[in-house]
Amino acid sequence: MPAVACGYWQDRGMRVGEARAVAVDWVGERLRRDPAVQGVFFSGSTVGLPDEAVLPASYRPSP
Repeated sequence: MPAVACGYWQDRGMRVGEARAVAVDWVGERLRRDPAVQGVFFSGSTVGLPDEAVLPASYRPSP
C-alpha cells in the first residue's frame, strides 16, 4: 500500500475511484515486471460502488 494512502484516508477519506486508480497502477507495474502475470480481475464489495463513494472506515488501514 502506498505510504501516502494512510494519511490521505485520515484527512478526508479515499474515494472508490481513487482507490481503483491506485490498484490499476499497482497491477500495471506488476505486469511490466513479471511476464508470468497475464491478466487480472477485480472483485469484492467495491465493484458495485460508484467512483464518488467514500471507502468505509472498515477498509482503512490502522494508523
